[in-house]
Amino acid sequence: MSKDIKRCRCKNCLHDSRDILITEDEYVTVGSVYYHKDCYQVMADIDLILNIWHDDIDENVSYSYLRKTLNELIYKQKHPSDYIVFCVRRGAAGRLKHVPGLKYIVNSEDVKKAYLAKLARKENIRPSDFVVTEEDQREPKFSAPKPKKTGFGSIFGGNKN
Repeated sequence: MSKDIKRCRCKNCLHDSRDILITEDEYVTVGSVYYHKDCYQVMADIDLILNIWHDDIDENVSYSYLRKTLNELIYKQKHPSDYIVFCVRRGAAGRLKHVPGLKYIVNSEDVKKAYLAKLARKENIRPSDFVVTEEDQREPKFSAPKPKKTGFGSIFGGNKN
């Protein structure tokens, strides 16, 4: 029985070994490229941060400097990528204007408390908390007027109804 081993293509792989055991590990494939599931999520979060920054904060941002800052925060300082997304969204709604300001927001105690409160709210919601009180077996009915089919005849003056 041979085990199929692939390599995670994430430049800054979060795992000790970049090897992915296809039969055992959780992985994501994009075309013919393999990633660990969490490595792919971090890459997706970084792309989301870049889009949020461009759309909501500054469209003339230096992407190399922003990427360098994000890599430092996520891979060197070991902040979770969803926490960085939370910080950028909070900063976009506030006064975040420059890339160095992101480091101050990430290390802010108020933001950390707000993030932990958000996680606590997310974990306290259970599917068993939702109760259906009344069932309606009727399906909604939708109708729209059907357009008249005129075809090419209406272009040349014929087929007038």
